[in-house]
Amino acid sequence: MADVLTKSQGSFNMSRIRLGKTISEMKLKKILISFGIEGFRERVKSLPGNPYFYLPQYKVVIFIDVCF
Repeated sequence: MADVLTKSQGSFNMSRIRLGKTISEMKLKKILISFGIEGFRERVKSLPGNPYFYLPQYKVVIFIDVCF
């Protein structure tokens, strides 16, 4: 399937897409809370790669790979 947009039009469209609270994020957050894991931080921009969740007490970051 050929692209119907030019490279600059596609780039402009993709720059306007903002990430929000996705279903995957909300489900994972509920799972973390149900296991009693507290103190996690969401969307930490100060860490490399901007992880979705950061668990400082375990020194663990969680990335969610979602397609749209």
